[in-house]
Amino acid sequence: MFIDISKFASSPQAIDVTFARPAMKGTTGSGEDVRVVATGHRMEAGVRLSGHLETRVTLVCARCGDVFSMPVETDFSLLYRLGTPVDPPASEVLLAEEECRLVDLDEQGRIDLLGLAREEVYLCLPLKPICRSECRGLCSQCGANLNTRSCTCPGPEGEHRWGPLADLKDRLSRRN
Repeated sequence: MFIDISKFASSPQAIDVTFARPAMKGTTGSGEDVRVVATGHRMEAGVRLSGHLETRVTLVCARCGDVFSMPVETDFSLLYRLGTPVDPPASEVLLAEEECRLVDLDEQGRIDLLGLAREEVYLCLPLKPICRSECRGLCSQCGANLNTRSCTCPGPEGEHRWGPLADLKDRLSRRN
């Protein structure tokens, strides 16, 4: 899905589109609706596109392996540059915060909304998705999902390195 910037006049243009989210690595499934509500402002350097994006993604929990759905809502503000992209010099380049949100238009001078959606969703995804904060994960011995059933494996043996401190705590509590 593309927006042709030649349609942007000097006055701000409202954009309200809904489209199917493309498949993305790290998520399961695709096709959830993505809604982008934005305003495009024509500027000397290009087009400023500011707005809000919302969708849902399906992830796999890093603790228990269950599949769960997570809403994604984010605000964005991007400057799409006019003209041909300029490659930075090969040496290390320090970018200002504003420069980090510069995007080049495609060859036809259009804004790629699928690319925008993909990038913004990736920026919102957690590094280790967890289905819920109280997720108990899997048993380290038998692999049972501790959220759905109890495990009958014997508990881990006490760590012997803390034994002297436990003895000291017992002796101090008996003195008092």
